[in-house]
Amino acid sequence: MFFTERLMLRGLDPEVDNTIWLQWTNTVESLNALSIQGPQPWSRERSKQFLETRMKDTDALPWFIICEKPALEDDGSLALGSNDDYFRNADGNARYPAIGILALDKVGKAPAINRVVSFGILFSKDYQGRGLGTEVLRWMCNYIFKTLGYRRIELNLDATNDKALRCYRHVGFIEEGRRRKQFWREGEWRDVLEMAMLEEEWSG
Repeated sequence: MFFTERLMLRGLDPEVDNTIWLQWTNTVESLNALSIQGPQPWSRERSKQFLETRMKDTDALPWFIICEKPALEDDGSLALGSNDDYFRNADGNARYPAIGILALDKVGKAPAINRVVSFGILFSKDYQGRGLGTEVLRWMCNYIFKTLGYRRIELNLDATNDKALRCYRHVGFIEEGRRRKQFWREGEWRDVLEMAMLEEEWSG
């Protein structure tokens, strides 16, 4: 697990996290944040299969579940007994409930050479507008550039999403291009912004 000032990022567990993933993939706002494709609700089986398949890909970059930062021991470790399940409480519910997700993916056919990463980030509605996205993005840039040794981070963004655009600019992402009228949403054609950051541009 990893920590920021207010958050913990842990691994994704298909069984524990399928419930929150189903909520996200059956909410129009969340679906629009996850993809520029027209929103289509997911079934429970599709959700479970998707997460299990993703977690079995040992060559893939991690997907992190974002949680509120729990109380820690004096040495900075989690307060877990030797027999405690990392993901579940005794009642079967998530020990550290998800409030968001950070998904990392390699880009291109030669990722080991080109070292490019794309990402997606989503928070549940109650946790939006608190600056948590900026906090996670700063941690992510350090993790990708300094821990994993990648060279470039890139993303695509709905050009009308002013709130997200301000956040990405604030962290240091630079607009590299615009794909005009790339997708249809809410009765209009919208542009996609292409943004990226290079390792040497990160000052964290």
